[in-house]
Amino acid sequence: MLVTRVERHIVDVNQPLTDLSYVSKNLYNCATFIMRQNFIKNHKIINYNMMDKIIKRDYPEVYKGLPAQSSQQVLRLIEKNWKSFFKANQEYNKNPDKFKGRPKYKDKENGLNIVIFTNQQCKLTDNKIRFPKKANLPELTTTVNNLQQIRIVPKYQHFVIEVVYKKEVSNDKLTHDNVLGIDLGLNNFRCKSYVDKWQAIEIYKSIL
Repeated sequence: MLVTRVERHIVDVNQPLTDLSYVSKNLYNCATFIMRQNFIKNHKIINYNMMDKIIKRDYPEVYKGLPAQSSQQVLRLIEKNWKSFFKANQEYNKNPDKFKGRPKYKDKENGLNIVIFTNQQCKLTDNKIRFPKKANLPELTTTVNNLQQIRIVPKYQHFVIEVVYKKEVSNDKLTHDNVLGIDLGLNNFRCKSYVDKWQAIEIYKSIL
């Protein structure tokens, strides 16, 4: 059975990663603005292909801030978020007034956003991942030999570089007779301050 796995690298905050995530945030906010305006006017979402054309045509400097395939991944994420938003609001046609929880903008000054590189952009040679030249990132040592994509995820005080890969595993020992599950629940984290709350959220998200 072929499954997806993630190799995680915890990296201190540095300028190249911050710059990439900041540019990704600008593109995310730009596409979110276009999507929200279209929703207000037409009550519809713009699919990925159309959004890609709009951004390339009207905001080329924002689009070109990242390598092309990375920009495309941000726009795919926008489409995914809005589709999830619609799915979670089944009552929209009955009562549009309840339809308020739209995807929000990221902070204009300090906001950061995920950056995704595909396996077509990165080269894996001798356990070293080489990023696109435009990314200005050093090589990353890995144990992965079946690279799918790389995600650079900004966290509270660091970055997580997630190397996504496929792995063949045996399911011979799997059984449905004995199953154990636990729901930690965010409320189980005791938070002494607003900052602690967001640290707890990051911990919670990393466990999922």
